[in-house]
Amino acid sequence: MQKYRKIIEQLFLETGVRINGPGLWDIQVRDERFYARVLKDGSLGLGESYMEGWWDCLRIDEFICRLLKGNLEDKIRGNLRTLLLYLSARIFNRQSPARAGIVARRHYDLGNDLFFSFLDPNNQYSCGYFQGTDDLTEAQRKKLDLICRKIALQPGDRVLDIGCGWGGFARYAAEQYGGDQDLEHPHLSPLHADFCDFPPTLIQVGSEEILYDDSSRLAQRMRHAGVDVTLSEYPQMWHVFQLHAGYMPEARQAVNEVAAFIRQQAE
Repeated sequence: MQKYRKIIEQLFLETGVRINGPGLWDIQVRDERFYARVLKDGSLGLGESYMEGWWDCLRIDEFICRLLKGNLEDKIRGNLRTLLLYLSARIFNRQSPARAGIVARRHYDLGNDLFFSFLDPNNQYSCGYFQGTDDLTEAQRKKLDLICRKIALQPGDRVLDIGCGWGGFARYAAEQYGGDQDLEHPHLSPLHADFCDFPPTLIQVGSEEILYDDSSRLAQRMRHAGVDVTLSEYPQMWHVFQLHAGYMPEARQAVNEVAAFIRQQAE
C-alpha cells in the first residue's frame, strides 16, 4: 500500500496538490485504500472514493481544477513505473468485471419485496434530506421538494427525468407544480403515449428486471396501435445487463441484436 501512496503523492505534487497538506485545495485522505483505488480506476476511482468517505477537501473545485490542468490521468497511464503499479492494483483487486455478474445476481435477483420493505412509498433509492426529521418518508419528500425549488420549477415547465426509477420525482413534481396536469400524460410514462405512425421498435428486457411487467404492457399497447414491435425477453437477466457484454454471452447476444435491428432499419 505504501508504494501506491508514494506514486500518488508524487503525481499530485506535480499538479500543486499535497496529500494532507494545509492548502484549501489539498486533500485529506481518510482511508489508505484511496491510493490503489485511484491508480486502478483513475477519475472514476477518485470520485467513488470521495463518495465512500475515503478523502475530503475544503475546496474540491480548486482541487479538481489543478488535477485537470496537470493532466493527472494521462500521467498515470503514461508513466511506466506508474503503469506497473496500476496493473498490480488491477490484478489484485477482486472488484473486477469478471465478478460483476456474481455481485449483480446477489443484489438484483433478491426480488422487489426486499427493497420495498425498507424504501419509502415512492421506492426511491437515492438519499433523503433529513433536515429536521428522522422519518424516511418525510426525508424523501423534503428531498423532492428541495430539487423542485433548486431548479425553480414552475407550472408549465418540462423536466427530463433520466434514471427515474419508479417515477417518484415525476409524480411529485406533477402533483405539486403541475396544477391540473394529467398524471397519465405521455411525458410521464410511455405507457400513455399515442403510438400513431410510430416506427418499428425493439424492446429488450430481462426476466428479473423491475420493469419487466411495464415492458410487456408497453409492447402490448404498441401492437394494438399497429406498431411493428419486437419484445425480446432474456431469462434470468437483470436491469441493464447489456452493459456486461464483455464477458456475458447473454449481454453480447443482446448487443448484437440491437446492432442487427439498427442495420435492418437502415436498409
